[in-house]
Amino acid sequence: MTVTTSTTRPPAAQVTWSAEWHCASCRDGCDAYFDDGTFVNADHDCDQGEGEVSWQGRAECSACGWSLDTDFADGEYVEADHDCATDQ
Repeated sequence: MTVTTSTTRPPAAQVTWSAEWHCASCRDGCDAYFDDGTFVNADHDCDQGEGEVSWQGRAECSACGWSLDTDFADGEYVEADHDCATDQ
């Protein structure tokens, strides 16, 4: 009798973002969740004029638990540039 065992490879590391945007003029805002390497766009039509939108976000790696907290501007390309050592 031959017994074959296999080990499953852990899923590839994935960096995802949770963020919140805020409008400086009308104080509107919302939560957003997106993958690493995304152009962010709040798609906000402010009733108070120009309405500058800013973001506060947190990136997290699904494999090693690494995280990054950072601010960025609306329309910016957001990438954590994380090379996970666990996903080797």
